[in-house]
Parts: sequence; C-alpha cells; structure tokens
Amino acid sequence: MPVAQMFVLLCILVWLNETMDFPHLLWEAPPTPSNWREAVSETALIVIIGCLTILRLIHSITEQARTEEALQKSEEHLRAVLESARDAIFTKDRAGRYTHVNTACATLFGLTTDEMVGKTNFDLFAHTVAWHTREEMDRKVMETGEAITIEETKATDGVMRTFHVVKVPLRDINGKITGLCGIARDITTRKQAEERLRRHNSELTLLNRASQALNSTLDMDQVLTTVLEEVRHLLDIVACSVWLTDPATGELVCRQVIGPQKEIVHGWRLAPGQGLAGWVAQTGESLIVPDTHNNEHYFGGVDQKTGLLLRSILTIPLRIKRGVIGVLQVVDTEIARFKPADLMLLEPLANSASIAIDNARLVEAMHQHTIELQARNEELDAYAHTVAHDLKNPLAPIVGFADVLETDYTTMSKEEVERYLHMIARNGRKMSNIIDELLLLAEVRQVKKVALIPLEMATIVAEALQRLALIIEEHQAEITLPATWPVALGHPLWVEEVWTNYLNNAIKYGGQPPLVELGATVQADGDVCFWVRDNGDGIPLEEQARLFTPFTRLALTRAKGHGLGLSIVRRIMEKLGGHVGVESEIGRGSVFTFTLPGG
Repeated sequence: MPVAQMFVLLCILVWLNETMDFPHLLWEAPPTPSNWREAVSETALIVIIGCLTILRLIHSITEQARTEEALQKSEEHLRAVLESARDAIFTKDRAGRYTHVNTACATLFGLTTDEMVGKTNFDLFAHTVAWHTREEMDRKVMETGEAITIEETKATDGVMRTFHVVKVPLRDINGKITGLCGIARDITTRKQAEERLRRHNSELTLLNRASQALNSTLDMDQVLTTVLEEVRHLLDIVACSVWLTDPATGELVCRQVIGPQKEIVHGWRLAPGQGLAGWVAQTGESLIVPDTHNNEHYFGGVDQKTGLLLRSILTIPLRIKRGVIGVLQVVDTEIARFKPADLMLLEPLANSASIAIDNARLVEAMHQHTIELQARNEELDAYAHTVAHDLKNPLAPIVGFADVLETDYTTMSKEEVERYLHMIARNGRKMSNIIDELLLLAEVRQVKKVALIPLEMATIVAEALQRLALIIEEHQAEITLPATWPVALGHPLWVEEVWTNYLNNAIKYGGQPPLVELGATVQADGDVCFWVRDNGDGIPLEEQARLFTPFTRLALTRAKGHGLGLSIVRRIMEKLGGHVGVESEIGRGSVFTFTLPGG
C-alpha cells in the first residue's frame, strides 16, 4: 500500500477512535458472539465510507491544486506573452474603463500599465475627434456584439503612426457582454511601403506617358512644354524651366518656363558658367541646393526680377552624345524641398527630354535652313528678274544713243550730241545705283552680327541729303529737319542707306513740289522711332503690306521704282534689331518709319 494511503488510513483510525469510542466497544464491554459481528460490520461500513469520502476529498483537493497551479502557470505564460508582444493589447469594461493593458499599449500614451488601468478614452483624449470616434466604436462593439476592424493614426514621439485596430466583445459564462478586448498593430512601415510602391507606380506611369508624349512630336515648343508639365505633375513644385545653350554665344537661354512670373524669366540669358544653371551646364553634373542663400553660385537676379524668394533648386544637365545642350531646373520656396529620390526620378525624364529636344532642334534647324534656302532661291529669281528687266531698261537707251552717236556723230549738232551724252550718263548712273543696291542687299544678308554704336544722326542725314542733291534740285523739294536728334544705336553706313531710300521715295512720289519732313520720337520702351513724311498721293492699304517685300513692284505711283530700296531697308532693320513701318492714306500722303534701340 502506498505510504500516502497508509497515512490517510491511520488518520481515519485516529479519527474513529476519538469520535466513535471504538476501544470502549472492544475492550470495556466485550461483545458477545452475536453482537460482535454487528458491531464490526457497522464499524467497517463506517470506516469504508469515511475512507472513500476522505479519498474523494483528497483527490478533489489535489486536482484543484493542480488546476490552480496549471492556471497560474498559464496566466503567467499569457502575461509574459502579452508583455513581450509588440502589438498594443487592452481590455475594457462596459463603462469604458481600461481593465488591463500591456506595456506596448501603455507606452503609446506615455504612461505605465498601472497608470492606464481605470482610465477612459475621455481621460486620454478629452473632447477631441479621437475621443468621439473611439467612444462610438466601443459602443458599437458592446451593443451589437460584432467585432470591428479599423485604421487609426496617432502621434507617437512626434511621428504620425498608423495602427490596424481589431476590437472584439468580451462575454461571461452566460454569454453576456462584459466589455471588449482590442489589439492595435503598428502598420506605419507597411503603409509607408505601400505609399512608396503607389508613388513608384505613379511615377513610372508619368514617365511612360512623358516618354510617349516626347516621342510623338518634333515641335520644340511642344516638347519643352510637355517636359515641364510632367515635371510639375511629378514633384508639385513652384516653377520649372528649360535652359538651352546658344551655339553662337555659349549663353544659356531660357526657352520655356512654367510657374509665376514666367514672362519675366522666359528669354533670359545667362553668361557661360553664370548661376547654378551655368555651373551645371559647364560641369555636366546634377546639383541639389537645399538653400540658395548658402550657395555661392546662385544668381540672385531672378529673385529681384520676379519677387519670388526661391530657396531650393534642383538642376539636371540635358546631355546627348555631343555633350551638354542645356539644363532642366526645378525651384521651390521651401528650404530642403528636394531629395536624392527626386533627382533619381527626374534624371530618366531629363535623358528622354534631351533626345527629344535635340531631335526637335535638328528639325527646327532643318526647317529654318529650308526657309532660308527658299528665300535665297526667291532672291536669286529676283536677282535674275532685276538683271533681265531693271538693268535692261536703262541699258537699252545707252546702247541706242551710242549707236546714233556712232553713225550720225558727224552730222549732229553740238546740242544734240550733249543731250545724247547726258542721257547715256543718266542711264548709266541708274544702272550703277541698281548694281550698288544689289550688292548692298547681298552684303546685309551675309552679315551675321553687326556691332551697334551711338549714331550722329545729324551727320548721317546730311550725308544722305548730299547724295540726293541733284534729285532734290530737279524736283525743287523742300526738306524740313528737326533742331536736334535723339541718340540711337546702329551702323552708320546702313542707317544712311535707309535715310537715302526713304528720302528718295518721298521726293519722287511726293507732291508738286515735294514737301518732305523728317523727325524722331522716343518711345516708352526707350527705342527711337525715326520718320519721313511726304505730301504725295498716298498708298492703297492693300499695297502697303507688300512695300517691303524684296523686288516688289507696285502699281500706279510706284510703277517707276525698281523694287529694291525698301527691301534693303527692311533687311537693314532686321540686322540692327529694329523694324520698319508705313502709315498712308489716299490723298493725305505717307509716313515711313524705322525704329532703332535707344542709346
């Protein structure tokens, strides 16, 4: 028999001895044979029942102890699990009080677990949107008995974090809801990864769309606009621009810009190496400037002209096989706006843009070359026309008068000979003038760039009048000049040619006698408008538009002209950065103008 059971039986016998006076039954009053069996049977039954009862009680106590021990171990294990869990775990009663929280949950609120227990949402959030939202969710769980899943945001250590929260009802053994249990998991990293993936997919979509758009056109303006619009969509910045290198000067020219004050920046020129854009174009390296105030290369003239306080700039070179052709620049008023990730995003777009811009440039150059070639062909045709007709007209009288002199010289009077010689000389001068104008027109066209200097306009006009002295005398023209002339910039010999042509036409096609007035007006933009007014019959409106077209012959009053003079004037003004114009009304004369930059 096991020692434990023997000990239990011994305890039972001691108990019987004390409670049932068992020795007295056996020794003080010995039973007779008949009652001995009865006494023993009764006593044995009592002993057996007592033993069974005690054993059952001992078993029950033992099992209960084991259960309590197992439960205690289970609770300790569960508590260890809850305390080590990274998720925030909590329980609440129906009054909304926290009955248990783990360390992760308490830490979210900057409290200890003991400080959290007994508190409510109102204690933690007061009368805020978060308090009302949580109260509504808690009531829904405890009233409907249904679990809910939500996403919440909360500032932790100054950082906004996102939590995936599950709340389920707690029930007693009778199924009555006594509160709720919640688990909140920090999914900030996952949400950030999802956001990065979403942004990456969006960026790939935009880049693909930009690439398709760039490949769909060869028009320079459309290419540049497409590039900048895609950049603005990608980064949501204040402004962006494309600067291209001028092959002739090496300057960076702002060809296109999107953003405030764009009309000021468009067309701006930077000297080689000037500003951040110039530095990137020279070095071929991308550049992120977190704060322009701390960068020695920043060109502050942009801020002064536009009124924008630009602080962050990202500049990327536009590179092709032949080298850097310009830069793509994005700017913002926020400090440290651009990150390396933005640079990595824009560089593929800049590469695609470089190819598209280079292709558009080639097409633009080809188109311009075609236009120039067409113009040259037209001028060659015009030259041929002029040589064939305008030079032939004065040449025919020369040949005719010479033939007459050759055959009839001996029989002609002195007066006739002098008249014939005068006609030969006059037509010879006319041919010489035509040839000179043809040469001047060719010279003006061939010159790429001319240096502009301040003009002594009184001297230039005097030279032109001297050249026209004979025609002025022949027509008895009256010329009115201003007392002083404003200073303008130009090329003296070319400007003299302009005055000569304008004066010549005013005298030839003026009234009888010609009254010609010269003057100048300083315009609001600083340019100077010079003009010649005549008292002729005027020019019909439909013919005014064709006046400055090369080799154009007008009907009626302009029938005598050879069509070169005004085309030369237009060419000269184009080279000098000015422009020409005419105002005329039938019966009221004409005013011919040319404008030059002010000095």
